Amino acid sequence: MLRSVCLGPSILKAYNSRVAVDYLATAVGNIDISSGAKEYALDRNVPGAVMSYHGSETLSLQGRLHTLERANPIPFAKIDSQLCAGTDQLRKVHIFHRHLKGGQHVAFLMEIIRGNSLKEEHVGELLKNGEVTKSEFATFVNKILLEKDLKAQLSNDIPDAVHTEILMTLFQVYCKTIVGDTQERLTSLQTHDINLFVKRFIDEGQLGKAQICLQYIMDKQGLEFVLEKRDVGTIRHFLQLRCGALPKYWKRRLKASNTRISKRKRLGDNSVSCNLSNSYKPLDEKSLLKIMEFLLGETSSQGKYSSSLDATIVYSLGYLGQMQLIDKFLKKKWLVPTSEAVSDETAKPELLIAALSAYCIQNGNMAKGLEILDQFVNKFPNTHLDNVFWRRLIQLSICIGDPNENKKGEISYACWNIMKQWHQGRNISIPYDQGILLQMYDLFKSTKNGKTALDVISTCFQSFYLSPEHLLVPNEVGLLNKYQKLCIRTMALKGNYHKPLKFIKEWSINEGNRKELYDYFITHRKKYDLRQDRIRLHKKLLQKRYDDMEEEDMLLGGLW
Repeated sequence: MLRSVCLGPSILKAYNSRVAVDYLATAVGNIDISSGAKEYALDRNVPGAVMSYHGSETLSLQGRLHTLERANPIPFAKIDSQLCAGTDQLRKVHIFHRHLKGGQHVAFLMEIIRGNSLKEEHVGELLKNGEVTKSEFATFVNKILLEKDLKAQLSNDIPDAVHTEILMTLFQVYCKTIVGDTQERLTSLQTHDINLFVKRFIDEGQLGKAQICLQYIMDKQGLEFVLEKRDVGTIRHFLQLRCGALPKYWKRRLKASNTRISKRKRLGDNSVSCNLSNSYKPLDEKSLLKIMEFLLGETSSQGKYSSSLDATIVYSLGYLGQMQLIDKFLKKKWLVPTSEAVSDETAKPELLIAALSAYCIQNGNMAKGLEILDQFVNKFPNTHLDNVFWRRLIQLSICIGDPNENKKGEISYACWNIMKQWHQGRNISIPYDQGILLQMYDLFKSTKNGKTALDVISTCFQSFYLSPEHLLVPNEVGLLNKYQKLCIRTMALKGNYHKPLKFIKEWSINEGNRKELYDYFITHRKKYDLRQDRIRLHKKLLQKRYDDMEEEDMLLGGLW
């Protein structure tokens, strides 16, 4: 029975390695075997099962087991269970080496989930036996947390799996096995790994789980130690979860254009790429002031300019409505009055976005935000404002203010002109960015501004007319087509005839596009003609009515 269950040829063939054989040999090596039994085993010749055992002594493993089966049948069931367990352990080790060593971290995670092995005792046993090192397990955790489509991969293979619950279980296993029950502080690598859990849960909209992970760090480290070591990752997560530095949860007041009723809506509610928690109530103002004072008191060059951390401070102050503290913080940390610009330093766009968001969303003061932007650009001329910055600027210009007072989009057009001037001043072209162009299209459509839409085509879509047709992306061509039709529609409905035809000739990308635009122009030209006919008919009827009244008045006057 033992040979058929645990030592069949298929098992030894599947694990045709010294590891499997040595393990099975060790499993029965602790049982005392008489010299007669050893001789019996040496005399047997079983192909495929001969190995080195205890130095130079060679014997057949199957022969030894057969001897044990005849000479000592009582403990055989115990041996059988031990060997079967050993074979199962070998299978897990083989899976580990096949998936984890091969970089297939999600496959390894699914394997241990199926085997119900994502537990402290199982992982601890792997670490204790040396089959997995702490470094390898930490690397596995890092790779899983950085996997963008983890939810899709797990749901395809394990339909009932909730990936955030699996990650929470993984966090608990990590704390028990890698960190342990020690009272010592976390190492830098352990802090980094747990901050990855915090970031992942924030991105997933699981703020409760993120708070648990953050609290674990704070219990081990303490805020004073975190500040002393300048642990930027932990400080940022502390500010985000407990001091309001998550702008996607900020609420802005919306007012319908035709009613006096207003409501508050979160900034991230309409974003398809943003997962939001149902509640967000950060209340820790004292810690925020303590962190800000510590950063303002730093004198080292490392803490002089830190855009990411300072941006988080500005978000927190903006959430609390502390605009005067934002001014104080930025002026003391970044905008110290000097006679010369700081040419060797740059302010990253994320800091400028934070300042603009605080003034626009929380204070409703776009002018103050743009004033801060001018000061930064003058002080740090090498600062590069990327597409994300301009996208946020346009978004802020659209969402700020009362729609009744900003029907013509003056603020958004001003931001568009700032964007153009910034690029022209540095002699660089405005790059294509679908997020910016989609927002501007909605603005141009609502204000019926075909002239500026043509300006966008000539500045942002130039690469489309220089690239081969087969390299054009369909959705990008679709956006260009929207702009083309907007220009044609506005020109046609104004009664222009030659301008639309000239536009079609100059700005169509191929023959098919040219025919489509021409048909579109004819359709709207007919609409214009019909509207003019109705207007002429209406004027004619009014004139006839007026003439009839005049004739009637003349008749009545003659009778008098």
